[in-house]
Amino acid sequence: MTATLSEIESAVEFVSSGEGMSEVYVDRRTGAIYYIDDALEESPPEDLYENAQYIAVPNKQELGLDKSLAIQFVAENIPEQLDLAYEIFSKKGAYRRFKDLLNTTDKLEAWYSYEALLLREAIIEWGQENNLRFSDAPSNRRFLRTAQSYKAY
Repeated sequence: MTATLSEIESAVEFVSSGEGMSEVYVDRRTGAIYYIDDALEESPPEDLYENAQYIAVPNKQELGLDKSLAIQFVAENIPEQLDLAYEIFSKKGAYRRFKDLLNTTDKLEAWYSYEALLLREAIIEWGQENNLRFSDAPSNRRFLRTAQSYKAY
């Protein structure tokens, strides 16, 4: 049994939420996923922290999907707003204001597609680096990015 990309995407979102102490581990052998959080009732395996068969799921920042990704998107899609994007990310509450900017420039849906594609690519790369297989990983797919949309082909 292996984990699916969508399960790992959900796990990355969970650990990236920043609410409390949230961790997720994947069993490299079985693909089982263990969520560690104060609010969850599930008990993890006793050897979770000592056994190398379990690997911690990284957050978006650890995957390199931080504000630099948002700045890159603006540079590629709405370069005339690049100075404003830098200003937005110099203060707290940046992602809310960033999404407001994207909404006013009609680029919000393109951002969501772009972010989802790069998250998926980063997870696949992380999985390969950690000998973790996904049951639904694309095989030798190349990704096409255009200024208006981002999709796999």
